[in-house]
Amino acid sequence: MRLIVASALFLGLSGAALAQQPTYNEQVEKEFPALDRLVKAQPYKGAYSALLKELSPVPDYLSDVLRRKGAYMTFGSKQVNVDGSPHRVAMVCPTNVTCAEYGSVFLFTVDGRRAWAEIRDGDKPVYLGGPSAAQKQVLDQTFDE
Repeated sequence: MRLIVASALFLGLSGAALAQQPTYNEQVEKEFPALDRLVKAQPYKGAYSALLKELSPVPDYLSDVLRRKGAYMTFGSKQVNVDGSPHRVAMVCPTNVTCAEYGSVFLFTVDGRRAWAEIRDGDKPVYLGGPSAAQKQVLDQTFDE
């Protein structure tokens, strides 16, 4: 009987400890947030919105990212270095297309206050925010990964 009580107590405490641990998805999302999660709060939202103002018309899927619903796919962001400074890069594309031909990549400073982007619509890429040569290289490489 003591063994049963001890086992139940151990399992109960272990279960409580496990319930407090973040799930794999929560950990991944915190470390590699997708673009729609990044831009849901300032200052990322402001930097993203400022870039969209450079486009006319704005593709629906890029506007949908701010609403966090619509026909788009996002992927986990990652930290990269540009000229020795940490940045965060994230990709988004409309559904049912080849992302490398019809997608967008956004590059943010780690604090989210500045951003640059490369938008592809099947032909020549369009760069937003006036990226440097090193920033363009990171944007281009992200499409190739």
